[in-house]
Amino acid sequence: MDDLSHKDSPSQSNSEVKREIPGADSGVNQAAPPPAAPPSKPTQPLRVRLLRWTLGVLLLFALGFTTAVVWLYLPMRQHATQLQRQLQQSAQQLEAQTGQSNERIASLESEVDRLSQVESQNADLQSQLAEQQLHSAILAARMDVSAAQLALSRDDPARLRLAFVRTPETWDQISDHLKPDQRKIVEDMRNLMELALESAEGEPAAAESALDQLAASLVELENAYFARP
Repeated sequence: MDDLSHKDSPSQSNSEVKREIPGADSGVNQAAPPPAAPPSKPTQPLRVRLLRWTLGVLLLFALGFTTAVVWLYLPMRQHATQLQRQLQQSAQQLEAQTGQSNERIASLESEVDRLSQVESQNADLQSQLAEQQLHSAILAARMDVSAAQLALSRDDPARLRLAFVRTPETWDQISDHLKPDQRKIVEDMRNLMELALESAEGEPAAAESALDQLAASLVELENAYFARP
């Protein structure tokens, strides 16, 4: 009995082993399952791609702007700063030159004022000189007329003509110092002198009358200009 029990135990163990192995009852060798495929990457959303493109474009714009600033703006700013300095220097130079010009103008104005005063004094002196020359000419003419009257009183026609040798020049001097509307007086006195010269030998009375009128005209002219109240 014990032997039978021991003989049956191996068969039971074999059957237990067969039950433990899957597919052992079917008697078919099954293949191993294929390895699992890696999980596929999820597709990026369109919004993310647009954001990346936008960031790239902005980055390019930023690089371009930086390049423009470095290559264009900064040199232009330096050039503008240099021009501003030059303008400031020019303005300072112009201001200094303007100050010098103003000082020069003030000096010239002062000189002009001084010269104006001198010119005014010179004009006064010229006027006084002209008056003295006119007075001297009138006195010279009176002396010539007096010498002619004396020669006529002595019945000396030659001395009468000699008295009037330089009188024509005296008439010119008197005429030059008179106003244009007063020069006819000189012409009348010149005519009286000519009448006295022509009448000295043949008509002494006419010569005497001409000389008296001539002397009176000269006294009247002298009183008109030089008589003092």
